[in-house]
Amino acid sequence: AGLRVDPGAALDLTTVDEFGRPWDFSKEEMQQKALKKFKEEQPALIVGSPMCTDFSTLQNISKDKRDPADYAAMLKRAEAHLKFCIELYWEQLEDGCYFLHEHPDAATSWHLPQMVELLCHPSVQRVKGHMCSFGMMSSDIHGDGLVKKPTGFATNAPCVAAALERPCTNSDGSKPWHRHVPLVDGRAKKAQVYPPRLVSAILQGFRDQL
Repeated sequence: AGLRVDPGAALDLTTVDEFGRPWDFSKEEMQQKALKKFKEEQPALIVGSPMCTDFSTLQNISKDKRDPADYAAMLKRAEAHLKFCIELYWEQLEDGCYFLHEHPDAATSWHLPQMVELLCHPSVQRVKGHMCSFGMMSSDIHGDGLVKKPTGFATNAPCVAAALERPCTNSDGSKPWHRHVPLVDGRAKKAQVYPPRLVSAILQGFRDQL
């Protein structure tokens, strides 16, 4: 509240339109509807976090055990969703506005030709932050612990990038060592929710940028 940043709309698979339909950007109809809303509202910053499960390392490892047709269809939907987000990022660049894209640092999506092209833009930079630096927590048989989750961020807002480039403090010994909870046994899904400190860092970085 103290940052004086006006909130915007959240359009993703966890929210729905006025007809109760999820904002599934693998569907042309929902893309056009979102694009209309985007042009009407002209947001100063958009944050894209397309579904990452289909681009994850675990999915890539297990793809040979799955039905090839099902895997191809799943990947096609995920790529359509991601490509639409990239189209919006280009709109922001052309309008002199800002975007932030987030995906796991090791996700195969970073190698998609459209993403590679975006990252080559002179105003766009990619940084890495570990979620333990933003207080992401989980639990296992040993109790509560921090989640490392190396995460990649691409943005054309240098102040946002600076706020998000935070390595795990275990690597440099700058703070007491902390334990990491591995994202297995269903914990990865819960780790898709942004911790409050990450949200605050994004907003503060954006405020600094403005």
